[in-house]
Amino acid sequence: MPIILNIDTAIDTGSVCISSDSNVIAERSNNKQHDHASWIHTAIREVAKEADIAITDLDAVAVSNGPGSYTGLRIGLATAKGLCFSLDIPLILLSTLKVMAAAVIMQKRAEINEPATLLCPMIDARRMESYFAVYDQGLNEQITPSAIIPDPDFLSELLEKGKLAFFGNGCIKYRDLITHENAFFLTDFKYGAGGMALLADDSFRKKEFADKAYSEPFYIKDFYTPGRK
Repeated sequence: MPIILNIDTAIDTGSVCISSDSNVIAERSNNKQHDHASWIHTAIREVAKEADIAITDLDAVAVSNGPGSYTGLRIGLATAKGLCFSLDIPLILLSTLKVMAAAVIMQKRAEINEPATLLCPMIDARRMESYFAVYDQGLNEQITPSAIIPDPDFLSELLEKGKLAFFGNGCIKYRDLITHENAFFLTDFKYGAGGMALLADDSFRKKEFADKAYSEPFYIKDFYTPGRK
């Protein structure tokens, strides 16, 4: 029954939770994206206290590793690495988009009760661009995570075959663009570190651990630094 700290600072709302055997014991969130760095360590202490565990009781740390906010991804991974090194416990990296898909399934949404409905989580990448992937309800990847500026024919081949649910903060700006009858938008989708619990537990049991020294955020797009060629 592994006890896992889950960290997600990949998108606008940051969150941390402690889970045991896939069940969320305590969770905290922060909707001020610019405060993630100063907030995260206090939040970790708070969830540990609420869960009535010592930090040294953790069996692993899981982090949502992208795609997402460049700064947010670095904050989350740096925090996770620091804890894993100091406690000598495994590091688990999870795709933010896959975690989002898992969260929709965990919420048991009535809109996706047809097993053939595909899931398209989307993360805002600024301007008209978004990060996206497509999963079936077994969380098998149908389209690999990518950056895209959709046009009216976006995912048209999949939409001709069946229903496709769009959700996440990257899909809202496309509601008037993607009008196929099989497309629908989950605009009230709720997402946080609690959605990581099932995937993190599965990775722990399969010993799917990351290299603590060399792991990097999954940006999809190159990180831009002013003056860098």
